[in-house]
Amino acid sequence: KRLAELPFAGIIFYPIESYDNLSYFSPFILRNTPLVSIDKTIPYADVPCIKCDNYLCAYKMTQYLIDKGHTNIAFYAHTLKDENEKQRFLGYLNALVDNGISPNSDFFLELEKDCQPQNMMPESNSILNETVKSQLQQMFLLKERPTALFCAFDLIAAYIQQQAGHLGISIPDDLSVVGFDNLPVCDHLQVPLTSVAQDFDSIGNKAVELISQKINGERTDSCYMFDGNIIERSSVKDITVSEN
Repeated sequence: KRLAELPFAGIIFYPIESYDNLSYFSPFILRNTPLVSIDKTIPYADVPCIKCDNYLCAYKMTQYLIDKGHTNIAFYAHTLKDENEKQRFLGYLNALVDNGISPNSDFFLELEKDCQPQNMMPESNSILNETVKSQLQQMFLLKERPTALFCAFDLIAAYIQQQAGHLGISIPDDLSVVGFDNLPVCDHLQVPLTSVAQDFDSIGNKAVELISQKINGERTDSCYMFDGNIIERSSVKDITVSEN
């Protein structure tokens, strides 16, 4: 709201939400302020977006788990209302199907499905801790339980590791866990986390390039997507070795 009152040649946004907060972008859109969005699209507006190819990266991570011998792979999202998490979920599903693995709806976990929206950052969030713990317990009570869990982003994986420790679940011996984003926390968890690393440098450089083009009145494409890399750490067990 404060930005809307100030004169800018152009603005690079990193939105938390897109649809829910559309009213915040409207003043800039109405006065034709050059805008560029990182990570999430701004709907109903000609605003170019630079982001990770969430579908492709999730597909690659799921394929990585399959190559490690895992066929019972669960997926844990914060909320599938989020466009990025939805694309990661679709990448996961299609990787399973392309490998002849039937997706199991018992393996789809969503943190906000049965509770109020939760802030993932505070470690003292008791409601979130109990929700993660309960869902993890239910997953391990399944007759055919997952051997691997793909978390839609790293903070969920951090909560999973914390609650797994309380439940006596060993990572990766009982459950392999992977994340997405390759945040600094990945190296500092009790079991260092295998995760998808986004190319943040390229995304940032492209954002500056595009805002300069928009300010100069040049046309740009609506979406630019970058690939990511899988950073291997200790949180995945190769069960093809034990099978052999």
